[in-house]
Order: sequence, then structure tokens, then C-alpha cells
Amino acid sequence: MEKQLIEILLILALATFPILMGSWIYMYRKVINGGLEYVGEKYNEKKIVIPPGKFTVVEVNGKCVMVSEGMNSWFTIRINGGVRQRVFKIRLINTKGNLTIINESKTMSLSINIRCEASA
Repeated sequence: MEKQLIEILLILALATFPILMGSWIYMYRKVINGGLEYVGEKYNEKKIVIPPGKFTVVEVNGKCVMVSEGMNSWFTIRINGGVRQRVFKIRLINTKGNLTIINESKTMSLSINIRCEASA
């Protein structure tokens, strides 16, 4: 009886895994696409590659979204020299000033796509 119960539970676990994985991928794509729509239809887009252990400063004005691409999904930002904020994959901001993007990884470069609303 115990062996049959274990087999049934194992089959149920293996059968639900693809459903859970598919749901995760669906929701992940929905969140990323929603973030990219945040800036509106007219936008300027920049692609920045930051070497390991380095940083770059970008001037922002208004709504912006930052999305990391590739293997390294974590990065750190500072808005107008403020507090450091760790970001995973996507970050929406609405500010004016300097945005410092820091790659704290010691081995992998960071590829970031920055989309900001176009100025009138």
C-alpha cells in the first residue's frame, strides 16, 4: 500500500511540473511586456553593456524602464547619487537626473536595455 501511494504521488508531482513551469513562463513574459509598455508608444531606446565591476551614468528624464538581458540578471542602481538599490531583471522609474548603473558581478558583463519616453 505504501509503495503504491509513493508511486501515485510521484506521478502527480511529475504531471503537474510542466503545468507550473508553463504558468511561470506565461506570467514572467506578461510582467516584462507590461513593464516595457510603461513608457508609452513614443520612446528612445539604448542598449548598454557594462563590464564586470564597472559602472555607467545615464541621464534620464521622465518615465524609464530598465531590463537586463542575458545571463546576469542582477544589477545595482543609484538615482541622483542616492541609496544603492539592487534590481532583478526589470525596474521602472519616473525621475529626472543621473542614473548610475553598477555591475557588481566580478565575472560576467551586464547587458541592459533602457527605454525612456521621448521628449516632446
